[in-house]
Amino acid sequence: MKTIINADDFGYSKTVNQAVAECFRRGVINRTTLMMNMPEAENAAALAEKNGFFHRVGLHINLTEGPAMSDECRQSELCDENGFLLGRFHVPIAARFFLNSDISRAIEAETRAQILKYIEMGFSLMHADSHNYTHTYFSVARVVNPLLSEYRFTSVRISRNIPPENISLLFRPYKFFYNKQILKLAAGGKKVYTTKYFGDVADFEAYVKTRTVDGDLELMTHPTFGQDGALLDTDKPMITKEWLFKHAITLS
Repeated sequence: MKTIINADDFGYSKTVNQAVAECFRRGVINRTTLMMNMPEAENAAALAEKNGFFHRVGLHINLTEGPAMSDECRQSELCDENGFLLGRFHVPIAARFFLNSDISRAIEAETRAQILKYIEMGFSLMHADSHNYTHTYFSVARVVNPLLSEYRFTSVRISRNIPPENISLLFRPYKFFYNKQILKLAAGGKKVYTTKYFGDVADFEAYVKTRTVDGDLELMTHPTFGQDGALLDTDKPMITKEWLFKHAITLS
């Protein structure tokens, strides 16, 4: 079984960047994904190079926060008058299925700009996920998935699927069919890799109380520092080497 523990939001701020680097130093994560449009993206890349995890950096597609990178997106209803992403288009349930053509074109332009910057900066992992899970919306996937194939991404995050009892009855079939769809994604004639399971640390802990993980697993974390300097996963203590050992997780 392969286990991926990913640090989301790399590039969000210098504090987050330092926290991600510290997680790598402690050996409690083995991958991170970078927000190309955020002001500290260049700092993140330099930090990854300096600390030896540059080849473990994927793309965190961001359509909801910070300055847009593409002119078309800046001029669309996705952004405010200053060209900053409003983070509202994905809120209505209907937006998970249908978006108007203007928004779809803006998403395509912005995603392409972020992909091109990722490649231009020399990253090679060619993995993609997204801020606020927007790539798992059918409406967004119809735009983003062809770009991931075009630029030959080799892996994509699935939609959260553990533990099933914590997912509302409304979203269970939605997530099931999205994850079935992403399994069909291919790039350069090769099937794009996905894990069988995806969730956060709390999801995993709840799942293994009554079940066995019998396939590849991805867990997301959001490293930062507390006011006392403690390393956190959002507002909870970050996992430790002891936690990994307890759950028989080996990172490579």
